[in-house]
Amino acid sequence: IGEKVSPKPVLLVILGALVGVCLGTGLAVVLDHSDRTFCGDEDIRNTLGLPVLARLSGTPRNGTVTGDRLGSSLDPALVTYHRPASPEAEAFCGLRTFLNHGRPDAPIKVLQITSPTPGDGKTILAANLAISLARAGKRVLVVEADMRRPRLAELFGLPTTQGLAEVLAGEAELNDIVQQTQVPRLWLAPCGPRPASPSELLTRDSLDRFLQQARSEYDLVLVDSPGLITVSDSMEIASRADGVLLTIHAQNNSDDDALMARDLLARVGANVLGVVVND
Repeated sequence: IGEKVSPKPVLLVILGALVGVCLGTGLAVVLDHSDRTFCGDEDIRNTLGLPVLARLSGTPRNGTVTGDRLGSSLDPALVTYHRPASPEAEAFCGLRTFLNHGRPDAPIKVLQITSPTPGDGKTILAANLAISLARAGKRVLVVEADMRRPRLAELFGLPTTQGLAEVLAGEAELNDIVQQTQVPRLWLAPCGPRPASPSELLTRDSLDRFLQQARSEYDLVLVDSPGLITVSDSMEIASRADGVLLTIHAQNNSDDDALMARDLLARVGANVLGVVVND
């Protein structure tokens, strides 16, 4: 009596499983190698050698505003003003605590906030952190030093007829451009009309005089500056600031971008306090 010699189901199942495991493992290795984004806080610490100070969930631009905040000119993305008790606002409170009690022997008066590339959330971070510090009783000045993509004045609903560009050009003084925001104890120094060459303005001695006067008149000065990789503006500010917060977007920034940004800050001797992870 004849018997079937092929195909043998048991052998085919075993071979199919082995081939599937090999192909799946190979594909996983290729995808993992090509994915240059960070996998978590430990990955960031090991790659950059910097502490992770805060983790922020993405703040929607179309957030809802209710109660006594309804009708405010402040952007809904400023959760520390519109929803101070929310989990999103608590992350900024933790960062505020670090700044208040981090190093008593070396207090931070001028704090720069930057990121590897544009669109990483540094401006939202600067605005919310400034509000959180002001609510804690600090006299805070937030400076719109990103003169290529200024957004701080828009977030606070303030005009930008005159600003930092005029001060650096010697056409105005600090007190001429500072505007009181809706938040008590919080002032804004807007960019003003966008200059043709921001990097040239930031190399002038007028930036040192501006920061020195701001140090004497406010408890804390937060400086929102452009992405490090795209332009050199932030490096000019980093060499003059007491500390730098590096904002990294978990989904957009690769480890190569973050390493390049860290190395650029190290090149000018910046005091990088740590990393704030966005999204």
